Amino acid sequence: MEKRKLRIGIDIDDVVVEYLKSFLDYVEKKEGKKFLYEEIFDYSFQDILGVSREEIWNLVKGHESDEIIINLDLIENSKESIELLNNVHKIFFITSRNTKIKNTTLLFFEKHFPNHNFKILFSGENWDNGNRSKQEICKDYGIEIFIEDNLDYALDCATNGIKVFLIDKPWNQKENLPENIIRVKDWKDILVKIEGLN
Repeated sequence: MEKRKLRIGIDIDDVVVEYLKSFLDYVEKKEGKKFLYEEIFDYSFQDILGVSREEIWNLVKGHESDEIIINLDLIENSKESIELLNNVHKIFFITSRNTKIKNTTLLFFEKHFPNHNFKILFSGENWDNGNRSKQEICKDYGIEIFIEDNLDYALDCATNGIKVFLIDKPWNQKENLPENIIRVKDWKDILVKIEGLN
């Protein structure tokens, strides 16, 4: 029996690439403050790192240089898993990255997925540039499954009828998740669960 072709949305940072680990290394180099990945329990970086919101934005902007973004490490099994999914399903990448690094993001995908023509969409929710939310983009493109690490985005999508695979991270721990948010350990787990939907 032929597998049903799903429309799958995938976040980028901390789902495809090791963004936070890279950012914490950058903070240590710039500020001399060392923080463990496991210590980041939410996205209120200014509270965790003990700096102002303005300092956080400056650190984020400094970290988003072309050289850093293009050379972010891939999360284990993400590339292989995405290529396998793309053989059967329609893949969309949806990120809240600042559109100022759109070209660098596209170059990253050209480097790691040179033979694919993925749709890469920028929600820009955190950057006050008037773009649509991730759940609105999912609705616009008929996305049935969204793979995410941010609990707020996951809840927004889930409450709007989109099934979410939430990759287990220190910052997204919550005991009672809605029925259509499925916590997953890693990319191998994601592949098993998507296979189970068919």
